[in-house]
Amino acid sequence: MAYMPIARWTGELAEYMERSRDRQAGDQGFTTEEKRILLKSHDPAKWLKGLQSYTCRWVKEHATERSDHRRRNPLSSSSPSAL
Repeated sequence: MAYMPIARWTGELAEYMERSRDRQAGDQGFTTEEKRILLKSHDPAKWLKGLQSYTCRWVKEHATERSDHRRRNPLSSSSPSAL
């Protein structure tokens, strides 16, 4: 888990945690547990676990969007920026 030491060393970890509290406070897409961890936890490891939980769930829920786009636009670029 090299992310934590590097993000802490650069100072980005504290910034990410603070910004996520501001941005995610009103978001309705989080489970109760994710919200509790992301908004109230000051433990970086727990915060990262909550963020990973949300991100994995979001990717699973939206995985069909890209394949749907390809079916509707088979000749479009495969670049993510084309979506």
